[in-house]
Amino acid sequence: MSLRRNLGLLEALGLSLSIIAPTMAMAFVVTLTVQAAGLAAPMAFVIGTLAMVIVGSSFVAFEARIVTSGSVYAYIGHTFGQRCG
Repeated sequence: MSLRRNLGLLEALGLSLSIIAPTMAMAFVVTLTVQAAGLAAPMAFVIGTLAMVIVGSSFVAFEARIVTSGSVYAYIGHTFGQRCG
């Protein structure tokens, strides 16, 4: 079975939405956070940043132990078994 080298309308629409969705999320998250948290919005962003630093640090720690190009799939596969990965 070979792969097609062209995109139809549905595939092009899906690809476009998948590319723009993270951008739209970043555009709306600030407004929604400020509406929900009010004056505590800066603290909410600080807490979110700290959580992301912890996640990033865990990726660095995993990469030091498991040297592979598989990223998350490889880490999960190594930790919980290939079926989960």
